[in-house]
Amino acid sequence: MPEGSSPPWNTEVPSPDYPALAANLEVDVAVVGAGITGLTGAYLAVRAGKSVAVLERGSIAGGETGRTTGFLTAVLDARLIDLIAVHGQQGARAAWDSSAKGIELIETQAREEGIECEFRRVDAYLYGPRAKDRRLLARESRWAITFGYPVDSIDPGEIPFPSQAVLRVPAQGRIHPSKYMQGLARAIVRRGGEVYENTNISRLNPRRNGQHPGAVLTDGHGRTVTAGTILLSNNAPFVDKRRMYARLRACRSYAMRAPVSRGSFPEGLFWNTLDPYDYARVDAGSRSDSLILGGADHAVGQVGAPEKAQSKVTAYWDRVVGSRPTGPVRWSGEILNSEDGLPFIGTNPGSPTREMIAMGFGGNGLTLGTPAGWMFCERLLGRTTPWDQVYDPARRTVSTAGTGLAHVPRAPAHRETRAVRSPREIAVGEGAWYSQGGRRLGVYRESGQTFRATDAQCTHLGCSVEWNPVERSWDCPCHGSRFDTHGGVLDGPASRPLVSVELELARPLTRRLRKGPAREG
Repeated sequence: MPEGSSPPWNTEVPSPDYPALAANLEVDVAVVGAGITGLTGAYLAVRAGKSVAVLERGSIAGGETGRTTGFLTAVLDARLIDLIAVHGQQGARAAWDSSAKGIELIETQAREEGIECEFRRVDAYLYGPRAKDRRLLARESRWAITFGYPVDSIDPGEIPFPSQAVLRVPAQGRIHPSKYMQGLARAIVRRGGEVYENTNISRLNPRRNGQHPGAVLTDGHGRTVTAGTILLSNNAPFVDKRRMYARLRACRSYAMRAPVSRGSFPEGLFWNTLDPYDYARVDAGSRSDSLILGGADHAVGQVGAPEKAQSKVTAYWDRVVGSRPTGPVRWSGEILNSEDGLPFIGTNPGSPTREMIAMGFGGNGLTLGTPAGWMFCERLLGRTTPWDQVYDPARRTVSTAGTGLAHVPRAPAHRETRAVRSPREIAVGEGAWYSQGGRRLGVYRESGQTFRATDAQCTHLGCSVEWNPVERSWDCPCHGSRFDTHGGVLDGPASRPLVSVELELARPLTRRLRKGPAREG
């Protein structure tokens, strides 16, 4: 079942239907998840001569990559001074260098494969709306220049957002995410790879094949994929022997897109230093320009926050544009932030060396997910990369106290979904908790007399899921798993759906009125 909001990208691209896995399969490489990381890794592996199968639970571009805003920038959410404090100069520079590599890879692959994905090099602007941001951005500028990036400070009046200081980063980029991913999927198949949609991989069993470690992946119907090397690129991998989920914080971010008058905003990418930060993307068009505004991030599973977040983005539009949007498209996406500001890319801790993971990209999923796919292929071919140690999932986390990385939101435990005494109290299109036989259920009212009831316990670790009225989903406040109204998994680390429950609806009470004598008038 689709989520409550839909990003514009997927409706603008005809999506070819790839088959579901229908028989057992044996390949060199199995990729679980067809987002930016999985498709990049699969594409490069196919080009390297490997037999490859991509296994996607839903559809190509239907996950979180398809819910991005298409920003491509080497400038991460985390400030350089914070990354230096935690990871040193080498780690901070690696973060920017790998992101720049991501933009180059996207540009090159789109050109070589003829992918029309609206790729364009544009300038990016990091601005500070507060007086204290002048010093912060001056330090950022010095470090960026030290690392070889041509960042320059410009007059705040040159951008249409209230600011005290502005850094311009030239030649960054933007794309249409769905067009790019659909193009990569076509290239994989054209070069001999296999792509499977609607294939939910829920188990992984290690095996030994001679001297080469590998694994057997199993879907929900007993079919298997035997592979020598595995890439788990499904946002939050379901195989997690070292509790990597505890090192991540799941947030929801909100965006809206609508046309604006030509030339009313300069083309480019914009975001500020606030926490959570506001962001904007302006694309020049022939008749009108397109403006995306977003922000209002909050922890997943935070009751009441989705409605407030949408209102905040609308208010942001009113302040920036000065008028209400025409035909706006609104959507949101899940972001997984790591505890130390950098993603986890490499061998899955506690697993065989040929089992790889990639997660925790924060708000930089396109530009960090792309080099993650490249790093996977390099490892597959027995080569190292300059960033293996920096992104190693088994790295020891250094304290982030005193840095901007220390604040990573988690949903407050005291906020809870509304509980009802009868499912009939629930409005159509809404969900609520309901107790049946001492068991807490999540009940969604689909129509007048049609209800969907599931156990309210998340199938990951048993936390109670909370109702999200904006996305019409059940969200787990503990580790960010999300489920649709039928209980199907939308986001991990959960890999199993919520347990469906037969709802016991009592007959509505009818009051019998005793007829009395007619009243004489």
